[in-house]
Amino acid sequence: MKSTIEEQLLLQDVVSRYVHLVDHAAWDRLDEVFVPDAVVDFTNFAPYIPVLRGLPAIVEQFRGMKHPIAHHAVNVVVTGSPTEATRELTSKLLIVMEDHKVYVGEYRDVMTETPAGWRVQHRVGTRPFRVGGAPPSPFDNPS
Repeated sequence: MKSTIEEQLLLQDVVSRYVHLVDHAAWDRLDEVFVPDAVVDFTNFAPYIPVLRGLPAIVEQFRGMKHPIAHHAVNVVVTGSPTEATRELTSKLLIVMEDHKVYVGEYRDVMTETPAGWRVQHRVGTRPFRVGGAPPSPFDNPS
């Protein structure tokens, strides 16, 4: 099934909403992004973070960790439509650290259509690399 422009905008809104909520530490609103049984896997670039299963685990982890000063998810592309109610997306991730270094990677999402709108069912973050060079990643050292 081909994604419509309206649908693409709704999907992109979820991706954008995520970065705004995280940057503003609005943990109690992450249900606007994730389904209750969502899976988030950032082990590729933050191996000290376990695969997070379920919204409560996601909120608990996010609330307790140090975050970059800014997240940006751009260039959202619908890459697949495995079922009528799911879409696969890829977006470019740019993060700005406290030292003002910029790192890039990708989010790969499986989105599910719910009565409340599109939500992330499964998110994988790929390892960021520093603009102008390859790793090391700031996530190698959680301190």
